[in-house]
Amino acid sequence: MAEQTVPAARVSAWSRLVGAVDALWKPPLDAIETVGAHLVLLGQVIFWTLRRPFRARVFLEAADFVGFPAYKWLFGPPGVGFRAGRIFRLHQAIFTLVLRPLI
Repeated sequence: MAEQTVPAARVSAWSRLVGAVDALWKPPLDAIETVGAHLVLLGQVIFWTLRRPFRARVFLEAADFVGFPAYKWLFGPPGVGFRAGRIFRLHQAIFTLVLRPLI
């Protein structure tokens, strides 16, 4: 017996047009979806931050744990950019002199 081949279904011009338009709109819609997800996350953070009971002490302990006191003098009003440059240069020197030989 000879095998019978089934002809492939023809794709209409309308289906091809819809597929092309979908492919064209996919990147902008993905970007909008990403921004929307970040805005939802920001809203949740604000909601949970302002929710009672306020725990300022816990917040300050967490900021202390991640190294906030080391940088709090950076945010003074005069010379903010100069101070930021000094901190960057200090970290670069520490990495070059101390950590680089260990790698």
